[in-house]
Amino acid sequence: SIEGIEHTENHFRFLRECTRVLKTGGKLFLTTPNVSSLQNRLLFLITGSHDNPPGPIRSDLPNLFMSHINLIPFQRLEAFMRFSGLVVEEIHPYKLRPVSRALYCVIYPLAKWRYAKTFKKLYQGKPGEAEYRKIFDRYLSKEVLCGEYNVVVARKQ
Repeated sequence: SIEGIEHTENHFRFLRECTRVLKTGGKLFLTTPNVSSLQNRLLFLITGSHDNPPGPIRSDLPNLFMSHINLIPFQRLEAFMRFSGLVVEEIHPYKLRPVSRALYCVIYPLAKWRYAKTFKKLYQGKPGEAEYRKIFDRYLSKEVLCGEYNVVVARKQ
């Protein structure tokens, strides 16, 4: 799925259908704009919009689904994949955004501290601790925090 999921009305339905047509152990390769990058988060803070440039979706378009009607942060994409029977195996950034890379050294320690606090409270010493540790680490990865577009490789369980 190349630059497709952000054009769909229902992420769950799309991912469940991908899972349905894959054989057990089959892989889904999905690309999408990375609205979880620090640069996109900063733009969202300033404008309240993930679209760049920010603005309303035009109502005179012949096909609404040609617009980014449903951009998806990586944290939500990973959870939706997991709930659909897919496991994220790899994530590759298309390129690392310069502004995100500059923000990384400041934001990463704060985000790591906040995630560690949450992890300790909700997941440490509980079933699935190791699995959730991997998920938290991926949320804090340079690929997620700095990538402009992400290529996600997921496997059907």
